[in-house]
Amino acid sequence: MGMRREDLVPKETTLMGFESSTIRALGEVILPISLGKEPQIKMVMVHFLIVDTLYPSYNIILGRPTLNAIRVVSSTSYLKMKFPMKYGIGEVRGNQRSARECRCHTLRKMRKDEDGPLNQEGRMNPINEIKSIPLGGSKREKLVQMGTNLSHEEEDDLKCLLQNWEEVFEWEEGQIEGVSEYLIRHELHVKEGEKPVR
Repeated sequence: MGMRREDLVPKETTLMGFESSTIRALGEVILPISLGKEPQIKMVMVHFLIVDTLYPSYNIILGRPTLNAIRVVSSTSYLKMKFPMKYGIGEVRGNQRSARECRCHTLRKMRKDEDGPLNQEGRMNPINEIKSIPLGGSKREKLVQMGTNLSHEEEDDLKCLLQNWEEVFEWEEGQIEGVSEYLIRHELHVKEGEKPVR
């Protein structure tokens, strides 16, 4: 697009991806976009956050603020967006082939990155050496890892504390009971005799 980093307006924000990954914005730029085809074209100025990403499958992502401002109604099954105009309805059609190519490109890039060498520099290491300490007092011996920089007194105190509270910790996957039904149940209050709406 011929833009430089100096052209960006500083914007301190973090975006969250589909798989909960986060990425920091480099800045913001305001650009005009046109939606639709002649004669039903709508021109709007849009604030775009610029990010540096490894997976450039998307050129742009129009967010809810822009879509709401244009009053877009979208259909993912038809790859189409419609929006009201002064004289009629404008529409933007997606391209199925282009969408598939973008997805394939992203998946290929992700596989290459997964198959590549591991980045040892990015891994966190403990500050000090650690050692495994067995906790007795139950049918099965349980191992706990502790730092080697603890004094004997601190280590004994910590062992005692962990043994006293041993039943609080989930030591095996089968012991995890899950969330109480009381917390996750939702009761919908419906007027008696009313028909459900689809």
